Amino acid sequence: MSELERAKLVADLTECLYVYDTLCLWRTAEVMIKRIVVLPFIKKTIHPDALAAPHSPIMPHTPLPSRMLPPRTPYTPYTAFSSKQNPLDSKHSASSIPYLDETNDPLAKLFNQILRFVDRDLRRIMQIAEQVSVKSNPARMDSTSAAILPSSIDVTGERFDMMANTIWPEIGQAIMDELGLAVFAAGKPDEFLKRHAAAQAFIHALEFMAPSTKSVQAMRSHPVFIAFNKRWQLPIYFQLRWKDIVGKLEDILSTTVINPYPTNVGNSMFLLPQAESVWAAISSCWSAEVFIPDLAHRFWRLTLQLLSRYKTWLETALPQTEVSAQVTSPIDKSRSTTPQASSETVPENSATDDLLKQHAIILVDIKAVTHQVLRLWREEISAALPEAASSQDMYMYIDPEDALKEQLNSLSVLAEQMTKQVIQLLSRRACDSLLPVRSIPSQFRAMSSKRIPTESSYFVPLILRPVKAFFGIGSSSVAGDRLRQDLLKPSATEVFDSVCQRYIQYLTAMRKTEESLRRLKKGKKSTLGFFNGPGASKDDDRDEERIRSQMIIDVEAFGQDGKSLGVDITSVESYLQLSQMVQSELVDG
Repeated sequence: MSELERAKLVADLTECLYVYDTLCLWRTAEVMIKRIVVLPFIKKTIHPDALAAPHSPIMPHTPLPSRMLPPRTPYTPYTAFSSKQNPLDSKHSASSIPYLDETNDPLAKLFNQILRFVDRDLRRIMQIAEQVSVKSNPARMDSTSAAILPSSIDVTGERFDMMANTIWPEIGQAIMDELGLAVFAAGKPDEFLKRHAAAQAFIHALEFMAPSTKSVQAMRSHPVFIAFNKRWQLPIYFQLRWKDIVGKLEDILSTTVINPYPTNVGNSMFLLPQAESVWAAISSCWSAEVFIPDLAHRFWRLTLQLLSRYKTWLETALPQTEVSAQVTSPIDKSRSTTPQASSETVPENSATDDLLKQHAIILVDIKAVTHQVLRLWREEISAALPEAASSQDMYMYIDPEDALKEQLNSLSVLAEQMTKQVIQLLSRRACDSLLPVRSIPSQFRAMSSKRIPTESSYFVPLILRPVKAFFGIGSSSVAGDRLRQDLLKPSATEVFDSVCQRYIQYLTAMRKTEESLRRLKKGKKSTLGFFNGPGASKDDDRDEERIRSQMIIDVEAFGQDGKSLGVDITSVESYLQLSQMVQSELVDG
């Protein structure tokens, strides 16, 4: 057909539609186009065997490849408005139509065949009808916003609307009647999702070819469009996905033994298979392979339930410990200052090591799960959840972000409790290493050498060694080194403070013992009189000076060890008190 012939046909069609518009016979014209153009194609194309029969394209393929851009969060109907071009612009090219990727997909091939038909035989008719409606009554002209029109104007009446009244009803009804069982069945979730995504992309492409946003609105409000959306068995699809996601997770969570991955397995941010499975379950809810926008609230509820289930598993898997009573009691300032021997045996040491390792592993996983879920919220979930649409909805509305923070906060509370237990265990270990300080006076008095000490005692580097071991300092700890940035400084500070308090108690007890010995010696001296020479008193003074020097060196070395772990020793009141205490005489007077 030549350009001249094409122009004549367009002029004739425009004049014909003007006549129908003048006579207010919009529906009559639409019925004629439906009967002459649309129905013959529908009957020939959409039938029960349409998905099995090979499709012959009604127009040659363009050299441009078919494309489909599947974002992680699939297309929602509301995106059509934001990308809608000027309805009066007739310069849309065929290549701009978002055809579906029809590779090994009979339904996508069928949809593309329909789209090519609409583009070739009906798109120009829709544009001309729209121009006629606009010119005959400018007050009814549709802009990109429907806000300028009075609410009393019916978008489907008093004008032509080929898409809403002629094209979509016949296409949608034919798909439901002829292909309903094949298209809408949810028995196979993966196939269902593929068909649902193809249908949504097909509808988006039809809306793209609509001449105006008002035409899109009329199409969406049509009974056939509403019925078409209701035919999708979305509740069944969700139940099948729920069963698959929850079933796989429960198989993993049935094991309450804390058994981490081998240290040489990959670079996973998770140490336990249970935590990794929880994250996999949550992320799958919002993946392009599972998520459907119309089910956003259900998948959101499932996400919160999965986090709650993870917390329940943690509470079940964590070993119960009474460490609080064992650790805080010895360092309580109100207790007797008499030092007690360590009650921790070798089996208890091993049990404490296991407990610390388990706590470190779980703390790492809680941190990783929280980080990943918050990232998923920012990047995907927050955009996928629809907002409340009315004031009534707002009254019953629970902010999803608040709900998520509440759920994650329950994990944070559990992590804080575990951190306190870790600090208590490390404090007990550190205080146990301090026990040799009580024997320093007797050790120096028994030594034949009376030289002033210049090095710290052997036990000083051992005091904070449990803290270093837990956080993987100087060792190859898998869990502790991941906690170092967040927990090392506050944990080391608390352990350091606990040791200082215990140190003060020991020194106080030692001072009382030395005072008792001094009084006893004075009593003996006054009784024996002549037989006690001045040399004995000088030796006692020399021993006390050596003991005090050793104490000063030990406390300074301990402070430097604490500084290496990030402890601000100048702000630890107990350490300042300890430093002042060792500087004073061991025995007053």
